[in-house]
Amino acid sequence: MEIKKGRYYSKNHKIVNVLHVAYDLEQKQYVVVFVVENNDTIYVMSKSRFMTNIDEPSDEDQQFNNLDEQVMLFKRLFNSRSDVYAIEYFKDGKRKFTPDRVFGKRDQYKPLTDQVIKDHLTGKKMIGLFPLNKDSTCNFLVLDIDKSNWQAITKSIVSITKSVGLQIEVELSRSGNGSHLWFLFSQSIPAKIARQLGSTILNIAIDQNPNMSFDAFDRMFPNQDFIPRGGFGNLISAPLQGERVAENHSVFLNDELSPIQSQWKYLSKAKQYTIDEVNKFQATLSAKYQFTENTEQQNPNILDNEKYPNLDVRKDAALHIPTKKLSAHQVAELKRMATFSNPEFYKLQNQRRSTYRVQRYLSTFSQNKDELLLPRGLEDGLVKLTRAQIVDKTNTGHILRSKFKGNLRSDQQSAFDGMCQVFLDTFYST
Repeated sequence: MEIKKGRYYSKNHKIVNVLHVAYDLEQKQYVVVFVVENNDTIYVMSKSRFMTNIDEPSDEDQQFNNLDEQVMLFKRLFNSRSDVYAIEYFKDGKRKFTPDRVFGKRDQYKPLTDQVIKDHLTGKKMIGLFPLNKDSTCNFLVLDIDKSNWQAITKSIVSITKSVGLQIEVELSRSGNGSHLWFLFSQSIPAKIARQLGSTILNIAIDQNPNMSFDAFDRMFPNQDFIPRGGFGNLISAPLQGERVAENHSVFLNDELSPIQSQWKYLSKAKQYTIDEVNKFQATLSAKYQFTENTEQQNPNILDNEKYPNLDVRKDAALHIPTKKLSAHQVAELKRMATFSNPEFYKLQNQRRSTYRVQRYLSTFSQNKDELLLPRGLEDGLVKLTRAQIVDKTNTGHILRSKFKGNLRSDQQSAFDGMCQVFLDTFYST
């Protein structure tokens, strides 16, 4: 087996990154310089000893060590627009993406070629993919989970999809602090249908994870049902970027959220679904969990048999609801009371305009580890749903008795007399 710079897997199931292979003139043998995952120590070992501790790749593994084979598989699975792609750049110390343009021609974009993909896979550049095709279809859907509890949410979503036989691929984000959940399609399907499936799954996940944010609906790729006029839609950073892979980021994970040993061998068996299969998954999930498309119109029957505990809700600037005794379902239902669709988002989408940084849903609740805070305007609905006892801690103020000793100007007196007449007419008419 030839040893060269790259990733290997030890027989004790650790990931080893080879940095260099050199010839030791003193010992008259080749040595391997490498690091082990989650360890900053640099090791040097004879090549012969190194090889005895590394798993021998199978013929199938060897097949996907070929860069051309990797590019072919990449294009099949992560099938995005081929007439444009995005390139990473730095601005104000932050990483950003922009469509890669032909030099000197602002409105002419470079196509996504095999060489561009090779440069991405080998770490020479970082590219972003535009999932939304010109006809408002897509060949994949991605959910971006990037909060502090991303591991729990990721496992929850994987469990939900597995419950109906839907296989998704979990990628560790390039930062290493989140995940991208890939739904792969074998044909171009309307983005609206793909996104309906994503919304249903997110709604179910929110119902099972009370700390999950509705912001997740804004982290879906594509983010639009239809291609915006004069634009490409949002983009997703492409997986398996060479430099990130060397850091064990931007790689695909198993059910325990650990990197899979042979990435390309694993991806060669990834499932891609037809539009009929996607519609079937959508129908099965909706029926199983009794969810509708819109988050604020969920069917409450899922909670019919779940009685709310006795709640003492403190009312001051907000309604303070203790969450310790509430189930995940109940917390999710209360959050939905304070969440509604953003009309601006749908207005822009219907006009085929960009919805970049426009939230799909607006939430008026806040939450800490002990309480859920809702607006006071929801008091009647809260009491009707939970039969909570409201403990009023608002400041009702006190009456100030005073006399006006000034003299009004003629125009002020006229306005005052008119105001008094309106008050008297209103008072006596009732």
